[in-house]
Amino acid sequence: MPTEQLPLLFFKPFPSANLLAVAESLLNASPSTSVEQLDPLGTLHAVQNTRGFARLKIALPSFSFDSPRFEAAFEGTAEQTHIHVRFFGNLDKVAEPLYNALTALGLACYSVWDKAIFADWPIWEEPTVDSGFAARMTRILERKTLELRETVPDSNRRAQILAAFVKSPEFRAEMAAEARLEKPSRQKKAYSDLVNCYVRWKDGRASASELGAVRKLCPRFAAMSIAELRMQSGGSPRLLLLTAATARQAAELRRSAEQHGIALDIEPP
Repeated sequence: MPTEQLPLLFFKPFPSANLLAVAESLLNASPSTSVEQLDPLGTLHAVQNTRGFARLKIALPSFSFDSPRFEAAFEGTAEQTHIHVRFFGNLDKVAEPLYNALTALGLACYSVWDKAIFADWPIWEEPTVDSGFAARMTRILERKTLELRETVPDSNRRAQILAAFVKSPEFRAEMAAEARLEKPSRQKKAYSDLVNCYVRWKDGRASASELGAVRKLCPRFAAMSIAELRMQSGGSPRLLLLTAATARQAAELRRSAEQHGIALDIEPP
């Protein structure tokens, strides 16, 4: 089965309810007096009668939907207080229509990964390359070439190093730093939208369990032993896990980190 994406929690709050508090309470299986009782079967039948969801399978408390055409699916549970849905595959093809169907019935939507209430369906946007990309890249490569001429006399070797540098996280980080020096644009996203992700040790020093979790979390650390990772982290209270990540990559990494019991800091490069 494809990787799970963006679990959502739907519930019908009372008008004065604190939506975030209610959502967290429901996730923790704690009783809440701030939600209206649902009719699980009636709610799912309403979804089933919505265009595109006629093939919704209902076997309370479970339900599921599979769309081979869109390479997308979801499954979930419907209780008297809430509906919990997990998505797989091509997210927006099924998640947005389901969101629209359930919120039209008066239900609120909580994103489990984002820890936020969705008042509207979000538009997922990856950063786009702005008009200053070429000039920015030229400046960075010129600086890198001058640096290499001091230490690498062979021109072919310099070309190989430059080619590898352009594909590296260090290059993306320098692009982000260069973009921040320019006049910000409100019209489009650029490399300045990227972030760095750091693992933060709970006690200020990496424990063996935290280092083991890092090996599972990041492929570039997977082959390292615990001792090697401890040397890599040194005495620092944090370890750089991912450089120049998109907002969505950072959110997914934070979710994975929480599942492994480690804290993640997200900061501009």
